[in-house]
Amino acid sequence: MRYDLSVDEQKVEFAKAAAELISSYRTSVEREIYATRAAEMAGLSPEVMKLDVAAALKKRTFRRKKEQERRDLEI
Repeated sequence: MRYDLSVDEQKVEFAKAAAELISSYRTSVEREIYATRAAEMAGLSPEVMKLDVAAALKKRTFRRKKEQERRDLEI
């Protein structure tokens, strides 16, 4: 495993990386399932993990929208 989840700092890094990855899944069902699994692995509450996934999804959506706006301006 890439992270030592017995170390708090590594647990935080794992949660950040997992949230970013999980936010890329297309369906809310996938995000729900994998966020819950990641939370269990890290010893976190599923609610906290889902909040981080939602925040990462919001950032991802915002970045895509801005990229599309830039492309539209170039045309």
